[in-house]
Amino acid sequence: MITGAANMEHTAFIMSSPDDLTLTHELAHEWWFGSVGDDQAKAPWLDEGFATWAEAAARGRPTGCPRDPLVARRTTRGVDFFRSRPFDYVDVYFGGACLLARIQHRIGRARFRSALRKYAVAHRYGWSTAADFRAAMDAAAGSTSLADLWRAFRVR
Repeated sequence: MITGAANMEHTAFIMSSPDDLTLTHELAHEWWFGSVGDDQAKAPWLDEGFATWAEAAARGRPTGCPRDPLVARRTTRGVDFFRSRPFDYVDVYFGGACLLARIQHRIGRARFRSALRKYAVAHRYGWSTAADFRAAMDAAAGSTSLADLWRAFRVR
């Protein structure tokens, strides 16, 4: 019995209006997941969070964070966690984008963007984990602590 549905889109097959950011989201997958791979089953937020954050960046507006405090705790869970609660999977998208936005706010836009570039170059055509991303952001943060964010979002 199938309890949930999953699908993948390809940018060549997206049809949307010009003001819809679906294309931006899907192109972000091509960049972040296609260039900097990750384990979709263990850490889908590394892909979906980046793609959703890219939508907000394309709009020129900061990513909003969900009001539900449990979102942060669910964001970095693996796919198995969501099998019994498929409607909570949206937390991976918006919670991941929220985490990225909070890091950017904490360390500053220029330092954050520079850190993303370094992270992408260091892991391109390879594999990245949540620990790799955390290390890259901690290095960029310098003396600015991100420990409370890592704890709240359960990034190990």
